[in-house]
Amino acid sequence: KVTQRLSALPEIREVHTTNGQWDLLAEIGAETLTGLDEVLRRIRDIPGILGSETNLMLATPHSTRARL
Repeated sequence: KVTQRLSALPEIREVHTTNGQWDLLAEIGAETLTGLDEVLRRIRDIPGILGSETNLMLATPHSTRARL
């Protein structure tokens, strides 16, 4: 249900499952820091989300995405 609720937010670009400290990683797109702050608040209000950590991606100098 958490993944479905995250995916319903227009600012969420991708959701990934992961291992380690966190279960999910969500890529967020926001036009402003105020917009980012708002979507983070909405994410933290989703039932089932017990904690979060925010990191800003500054650049992608090289991508290894598979080309289909």
